[in-house]
Amino acid sequence: MDLNVLRYLVEVVETGSISKAAANLFMAQPTLSAQIAALEKELGRAVFQRTNRGVLLTSYGAEVYHHAKTVVSQCEIITQKLFEDVNEHKIKIATFSSDIISVEFCGSAVSTPRTTMSLSCVSAEWRPPWSG
Repeated sequence: MDLNVLRYLVEVVETGSISKAAANLFMAQPTLSAQIAALEKELGRAVFQRTNRGVLLTSYGAEVYHHAKTVVSQCEIITQKLFEDVNEHKIKIATFSSDIISVEFCGSAVSTPRTTMSLSCVSAEWRPPWSG
């Protein structure tokens, strides 16, 4: 069992449908169904009761969902905390040479405390070497 499978389980429970969850997770429905079936096999018990209207949690599934939701939420908090300062106060702009990105804009962005900025400009005449 890995974290992604727990995320899948949480999404299925919260949407009430494997098809809707698969769409939200940008994966094929049969792939998600197989992941859920593998989880149930690993646990040795059914987590969902499948119906023609979607899925319902079994009583065991409700317990699994509670723990899975806690683990997924905690991992999201940890990830947010780890990367909170990494991308804070950074501005990256890539553009072709343009008067739109003015010195005034760049100056005001850089004057913000603890902000780093990188600006990449390519002249309009530039062509990639492979374009001939």
